[in-house]
Amino acid sequence: MTSSLMKFRLLILVIIGALAFTSGDAFSQNCLQFERKACKRSDMDEFKFNSQSKSGLFGSSDKSELNIVVYAGQDYRISFCAGKILGETVAFVIKDAKTKEVLYDNAQEDFIQQFEFSCESTRRLIIEVGIYSPDGDGGASRKRFDTEASDCLGILIENMSTPKIGF
Repeated sequence: MTSSLMKFRLLILVIIGALAFTSGDAFSQNCLQFERKACKRSDMDEFKFNSQSKSGLFGSSDKSELNIVVYAGQDYRISFCAGKILGETVAFVIKDAKTKEVLYDNAQEDFIQQFEFSCESTRRLIIEVGIYSPDGDGGASRKRFDTEASDCLGILIENMSTPKIGF
């Protein structure tokens, strides 16, 4: 065998090996840590990033739930952000995981994208999130798997110790 043929075969093997170890994210949209890059952080330095924050690829009609635990004596700030392709407003509802009682619905406040609260007791919460569509069909008129209608959606959770106020 000639050395140029051996080099060519080696090159082909290297390319095949590289493709085999390439993750699917290289060929699709990567929403990893989108919440850190795109969601507006608090101006208060006391608020720290919470590891329960998440991001994912959403279609315009997709909805999802995120289960989190909030702890007594902590203040929380939850921010939502969507990629430009979705280009619509993030709708969210926060529920008590045990009772399913709706604790907050951003539709009641013109779909604000940040929510702050203090936690008096440790509890599990469910955050239901999706894209609000003013046409009333939740974006269902778009093709569900149309890549043009898919983009990243992020939930940034920040927390800090509740400040002691008063005497």
